[in-house]
Amino acid sequence: MKKSITLLLAIACIPCCYPLIAFCQEGSAARESASAEAENADAGSDAGDEQQELIEKLERYLTGVKFIGQFTVTGMEEDAPTAEEYTIKKAEKTPDGDYWLLTVRIKYGDNDIEMILPPIEIKWADGTPVITVDQISIPGLGTFDARVLIRNNKYAGTWQHDSVGGHLFGRIERIEDSDEDSTEGGDEMEEPGAITIQHILIGFAGSVPGKSITRSPEEALKLVDEIKQKLADGADFDELVREHTDDSHPGIYKMVNHGEQGSRAGGDPSQWIFKRNEMVAGFGDVGFTLEVDGVGVAEYDAESSPFGYHIIKRIE
Repeated sequence: MKKSITLLLAIACIPCCYPLIAFCQEGSAARESASAEAENADAGSDAGDEQQELIEKLERYLTGVKFIGQFTVTGMEEDAPTAEEYTIKKAEKTPDGDYWLLTVRIKYGDNDIEMILPPIEIKWADGTPVITVDQISIPGLGTFDARVLIRNNKYAGTWQHDSVGGHLFGRIERIEDSDEDSTEGGDEMEEPGAITIQHILIGFAGSVPGKSITRSPEEALKLVDEIKQKLADGADFDELVREHTDDSHPGIYKMVNHGEQGSRAGGDPSQWIFKRNEMVAGFGDVGFTLEVDGVGVAEYDAESSPFGYHIIKRIE
């Protein structure tokens, strides 16, 4: 259905324009306490220590929570609301105004996507947090607007994409340790804050802008398997980069994880430090799971690895 596809596009392609935020607390007592404190705060007063404390609490409360609810489409009231589920794995306020960075997992229909959202604005209305998207226009995709209010472990609001819009609402729950990405027999390994990786890009016809690549996707995958076998046989990774990559040699990138600061100091791109969300998602999804000298492959995917296959080695 066209309207459902449009809505999915808003979620997957421009998550900053779709309301995915909630204000959650650690247990019922903490929720009530934080809500009361927020309501009693003077929005027009000098922020100071009280504002910083509120921000720190909000960072904690937005980390490790799940939104379970539904959304509607105006004019299609005869249809049942569509189920939606969002997991916020990490929340961190940026130094810029009221903007926040959120690492989320979105379940929509048969889709299950994890991503870091571009900075999202959270404003306050008499102590109540409100997600605010003001008529943001994205060339080729349309104009987006949203307000989502959070109170008493529930969220509710409106969304609009051009002429299509509706309501959304649901409840907020804290993630139990066993609910989300848990591992048996021990704790999940924490990702490093920064890595240096070297990669071999194997593209195919039309996948890499500006490159005249003639191989088919099937041939690209076959070449990836051949390179993996050479590595297993002891081949030098740097030499394989020089021989095969559809990027430039040496193909080395420094990257920091979500919430860390990147750097573009100096004129040598090999010394730049990229934020994880500045690279294709497959880079970080694979790179940050590797041990030093470990090798992994980011498979071709139109969203997370659109240029082809990345054979990635963590070198630092």
